[in-house]
Amino acid sequence: MIPYAGILLFIFPLLWPHDGDASQKTAHGAIYLFVAWFVLILASALGARALRRAEARDAAGGEPR
Repeated sequence: MIPYAGILLFIFPLLWPHDGDASQKTAHGAIYLFVAWFVLILASALGARALRRAEARDAAGGEPR
């Protein structure tokens, strides 16, 4: 799901209106893309952590420690 969310997040700036100052739009777009990139990295890290805990719980045959 994270790759699909990334595609949507990275395509979203293309839907922004094209009026106004081009340099300001470029700056806002760059900030948006870096924030979206960070959110995707954070979501991946949290997902990997949850999967590791679930695998450890399954390997132990019970509740996590």
